[in-house]
Amino acid sequence: MRKLMTVLFCAGSAVAATPAFTQKTAATLTKESATPAQDAQRAVIAAINGGDAQRALLVKSRFSSKAFPNESAANDQRKWFDKLARDSGGLTLVSAAPQGDRMVEAIVHTKRGDRFGKLVLFTSSKEPGKISDLFLLPARDPARLKAEAWPTGTLTPALIAAEIEKRAARLAAEGNFSGVVLVAKNDRVIVRRAYGFADEEWRVANRPDTRFHLGSVGKMFTAAAILTGLGFEHVSNLKGGMLDWCDQGLGVERRPHEDG
Repeated sequence: MRKLMTVLFCAGSAVAATPAFTQKTAATLTKESATPAQDAQRAVIAAINGGDAQRALLVKSRFSSKAFPNESAANDQRKWFDKLARDSGGLTLVSAAPQGDRMVEAIVHTKRGDRFGKLVLFTSSKEPGKISDLFLLPARDPARLKAEAWPTGTLTPALIAAEIEKRAARLAAEGNFSGVVLVAKNDRVIVRRAYGFADEEWRVANRPDTRFHLGSVGKMFTAAAILTGLGFEHVSNLKGGMLDWCDQGLGVERRPHEDG
C-alpha cells in the first residue's frame, strides 16, 4: 500500500493534485446519509486526530483482511498514521466527493502548516465497509482555486501565455510544481519556461531542455495506443475490466479472480 504523505507535508517537486469530482462541503455531508466509504474516511480522520491507541484500533479493525500481507505491513501502516498525526497536527475535513459506495475523495486541511491534501479511500467489495486501500495526495486551497478562475472569451496568444505563466509561477512558489511548461499552437510556441529545481539539494535550476524521468506518466500513452489499436467501434465501456473484452477477439482466458 503506497503512501504519499511526504509530498503533502514536505515542499517538493510534485504537481499539486486538485479535486477531480463534484465536492460536497463538510457541513453538507453532516446532513446526509454517508456511504460505507465515507464512514471509513471519517473513522480515519478521527483516528488521526485521536491518540495512538485509536490509530492502532483503526488498523486492526477497519481494514480488510487482505489489506496487509503480514503483521509487519500492518505495523508500517500504523506508524504512517502516527507520523501523519504528528506532522499535520490533525486534519479537518473540508469537502468530500463519494464515487459510489466504495470510494471517496476527501479534501483535508492540516491543523499545523496550513496545507491541503486529497485523501483517497477505497473499501473492499468482499468485506463491505472495510478499507482496502488509501493514499494521500497534495492539494491546493479550494478557496484559492475558486478565486483563480480562468478568464473567458477570446484571448490573444500573449494573454494566454501571461495567464499560464502566472499560474505556473504561483504553483512553483507554493512548492507544488517543479518542471517545464511548453504550450504551442501549430508551429508557434506560446509558452516555454522552466520552474523550480532539477536537484533540490544542489539547487540546480530546471531549464527548458531538462530531461525528466517520466515513470508512470507513460501509462496514459500506452492506454491511448491500446484504444487506438482496438478502434473506436469497440470502445463501449471504458469502466469495464479486462475480462469484459474477452468476447471481442482479444483472446484472453477467463479465470476466477479476487477483488479485495
